[in-house]
Amino acid sequence: MDLEAKEGISAGLVSTLSDYFRTQLVNTNEFTMVTRENMQEILKEQKFQLSGCTSKECIVEVGQLLGVRKIFAGSIGKAGATYVLNIKLIDVQSGKIEKATTEECAKCEEDTLLVSVKNITGKITGIGVAEKAEEKQTKPKEVTEKKTAVTKTIVIPTSAERKEVEVSRPMGIAEKNMLAKANQLYEQGKYDDALGAYQELRDKYIDNALAWYGMGAVFYANKMYDKAIDRFQTAIKLDPNLTTAMHWLGNAYEKKGNKQEAAKYRKMALEKDLKTKR
Repeated sequence: MDLEAKEGISAGLVSTLSDYFRTQLVNTNEFTMVTRENMQEILKEQKFQLSGCTSKECIVEVGQLLGVRKIFAGSIGKAGATYVLNIKLIDVQSGKIEKATTEECAKCEEDTLLVSVKNITGKITGIGVAEKAEEKQTKPKEVTEKKTAVTKTIVIPTSAERKEVEVSRPMGIAEKNMLAKANQLYEQGKYDDALGAYQELRDKYIDNALAWYGMGAVFYANKMYDKAIDRFQTAIKLDPNLTTAMHWLGNAYEKKGNKQEAAKYRKMALEKDLKTKR
């Protein structure tokens, strides 16, 4: 079901997050999903009005008409400066709510809600971000960084040695494949596996900025902002044109309450992007 829009949320944003949630569910490889288009077509044939269908009874009726076993439904709203995302999994046959969970995103940008959707996908499906039973659902499990016996050191070129217009160094096929594997694990919400894959890439190609950026993204998704900041900073030192790392470094600083550094890196990313487009 499309997420229900609560106070302070635009319809366009809710539609985008609903589709993104569907994509995350598909990427778990645990569900055969009914697409939005097929869903609407079937309900139209049954002359069923989906508008305003938010009660559990109505959602179960939709599931029965679609012939599905389970149905995801939920809502997103804003309480003050905090976004609140609620998701529940309903068994169509019994009509019972099997699981329900919440993800909160305090003082965050709208694009950060994509991370919240990934987190809540892991929670509601049990795939990706797992939690200890005694912990609150809004606190994801900390991923652990494997200890390695790497003896290489990172040699970071100075600004005088590296032109601003220089792009990331080219990657070979093996390096690209390792990065693609790590990115896929991250997109599936398998953060422990993704972190290990990014570390493996870093260990073999110590100057790969995207490996450091990927580790930062995993730590950010798990709210380990100090570690995320460290990895994003290294990625930027290795590739001064990696504007995505600058943007997320700004987000991590904002999470730490450092608005000055947050603004600094977001401005830096914007200026780099504008310069590239000219």
